[in-house]
Amino acid sequence: MSTDELRDRLGRDPFATDLGVRAGYLDEHECRLALPHHERLTGWGVLHGGAIAALAALSGQHLTTGERASTVSLHVNYTRAGRSGPFTVSTRRVRAARELGFFDTRIGDGHARDIAHASAAVSGQRDGTGDDAAVAGAVPQAPGGDPAGLNAAVAELPYLRRRAVGVSGAAEGQVEFEIPAIERNLDAEGRMHEGAALTLIDVAGATCPWTVRTPRPGLRGATVALHAQILGPLPGEELRARARITARDAWMTWCDVVVLDRGERVRALGTVVYRISAS
Repeated sequence: MSTDELRDRLGRDPFATDLGVRAGYLDEHECRLALPHHERLTGWGVLHGGAIAALAALSGQHLTTGERASTVSLHVNYTRAGRSGPFTVSTRRVRAARELGFFDTRIGDGHARDIAHASAAVSGQRDGTGDDAAVAGAVPQAPGGDPAGLNAAVAELPYLRRRAVGVSGAAEGQVEFEIPAIERNLDAEGRMHEGAALTLIDVAGATCPWTVRTPRPGLRGATVALHAQILGPLPGEELRARARITARDAWMTWCDVVVLDRGERVRALGTVVYRISAS
């Protein structure tokens, strides 16, 4: 695929188009993308962690040979807040093995400083619609509770508001979020975009710690790392993410996230490491 073909492919991807992703350069070993600094991509004034994870997944897919490239595993470490753009994405192929490609990605800000590092395994041969995705163990129950307070907080974040993400349940140590299958959350084939699913994992895992900590002036939080596995191509329907706290200490919280479709089938798995600190 050439840079011109990459530009055309991005132009047919509603999610990437809505983000404003631009093609920079592409050959068989490297992919470069660019993203403007726009208010709709932010949360609390910085590039949202879900957008960063989506960029990492996007770039690896475009280096993968095959018509149905799909992320198998993605790990993102967030090293700095993305306060100024344009943001750059540089992905290089580490190795290709049969249908799998292994990639390293660096995402930088407008001052050429790294804001995230990612590694990914991407498959070029994952056909179908994901209907055979396996359920690993029992599916967690949806938490009850009144999510009104959390929904108000989510509505303050432009990136999540643009994605129409909402809270559908909350309890101590648990949350459930949902994302609708509106066009700007879909890929070129009408399926839920992997970037939208990664956004769901990020917001669920980053919100869960606040169900056991009371927000107060001087406390601030940030995602330290996100690890996700996507179980095949996603369906073209709304998804829900259920997160629960599995461990925490004075400041750090580890949350497991399960992404489900309407039929309660598992579509993706995630772990989010989140830090709350005093400023």
